[in-house]
Amino acid sequence: MQREKGESLLSPLILAFSSSFMFGLKRILLLNIVCGVMGCSHELPTVQVLQSPPSPSPVAARTASLLRGIDVSHYNGDLVQEVDSSDQLSFMIIKATEGVSLVDPRFTTNWKTAGEKRMIRGAYHFYRADEDPVQQVEHFLSTISEVGTLEIAPIVDVEQGSLPGGVTVNREELQTDLLIFLQTLKSRTNRAPILYTGRAFGNNYLNDSRLGGYRLWLAEYTSNPEPVLPLAWRSSGYMMWQKSETYSVHSKPTDYDIFRGSREELLS
Repeated sequence: MQREKGESLLSPLILAFSSSFMFGLKRILLLNIVCGVMGCSHELPTVQVLQSPPSPSPVAARTASLLRGIDVSHYNGDLVQEVDSSDQLSFMIIKATEGVSLVDPRFTTNWKTAGEKRMIRGAYHFYRADEDPVQQVEHFLSTISEVGTLEIAPIVDVEQGSLPGGVTVNREELQTDLLIFLQTLKSRTNRAPILYTGRAFGNNYLNDSRLGGYRLWLAEYTSNPEPVLPLAWRSSGYMMWQKSETYSVHSKPTDYDIFRGSREELLS
């Protein structure tokens, strides 16, 4: 419908609003007069204002996939051969060397078999506190170079068995030599090594904060949802957790390890 110039659709609405407004105003004035005379009291109705829901608090925890694995040496015999898809394992960590001369007799076989089973593979060196740290690095690297490129970063195992029997160990010297080992290994491989130890041994012998800068593979056998960390790693946490030494692969016992993260993170 075409309208005359100056005519607006709002005009009837404005007139209606004005009439309603004046009627309401008269009622309010009348109420105030009555209450003033009679002394009545009244309160204006409370108006509730709808507010936006509060923003959720930041969530620090992240969800992550869980990768399961085992670690093996010649003590486990042919256990790697027994692993199949029903075990739901993603990675294996295989002993390569110990000290300055020992090579695990099943290292090459275990490494090859784990690869055939499409496992993510890692190799570890068992550290001897009474042997030269640089020579131990050389021995470790010489051995693992024969099987190709490492997948998981190189690992050093330091525990009670690393200490010479019947000899008092100087903790400062142990840590100094271990740091030399780790720094040499890092410079030679261009990858930050991983350090394996248990909570008690870590607290007794590995309390240098510099060691806490290396990623930890923690041995802590407990049914609790999370392990208790050695003091040097309280702020940095652990990378992998060896949470049982009685995991069974077709009735053969071995250590059970978990990694919370992706395949890419495990390989970093």
